[in-house]
Amino acid sequence: MGKTEPSAFAYGGNYVVGKDVWCSENGKDWECVIPNAPFGFRAGHAMLTFKDGLWLIGGSSDKGAQNDVWFSKDGKNWKQVCKSAGFEPREDFQCFVYDGKIWVLGGEQPRPNTSSKKLHDLWYTTNGVDWLKSDFVPPFGARNGTAMAFLNGKLWLVGGETELNDGSFFPYNNDIWSVDAP
Repeated sequence: MGKTEPSAFAYGGNYVVGKDVWCSENGKDWECVIPNAPFGFRAGHAMLTFKDGLWLIGGSSDKGAQNDVWFSKDGKNWKQVCKSAGFEPREDFQCFVYDGKIWVLGGEQPRPNTSSKKLHDLWYTTNGVDWLKSDFVPPFGARNGTAMAFLNGKLWLVGGETELNDGSFFPYNNDIWSVDAP
């Protein structure tokens, strides 16, 4: 395949254990471009396109939650560009491209033998290496597992799991938020 546009790429998931990266040009026929990616298996990570390449960010591996960043021009050859981004290691977060930047929003940090810590922060980068914390404080509180989109200059967030004041988890929400994009 050797290209990232207009191809679709797939890797891992929340309950899928694998180290392989797949590509499709039509959404029907898929080809394994690398059976053992160098970042190992991931769950709850983000993969997106930005600046003519694929980016894999964070998620959980066999070593726990991660905050590393990987880059590939073709989905087969990967390079770790950041071993530890400025944000806390996390999984099940939102990651998006807006205004020439990659943004990381919320998620959760798994903790051994206890409940996960929900995160309520927003980080961005223009190059995948140097990460800055945004001054924007999301009004919807700490959560993970959301759906998100941009429309007409607004960030739309739907659902997700929140943490109650006593540290217990609330079932997935069905609320919808819209805020001016950061």
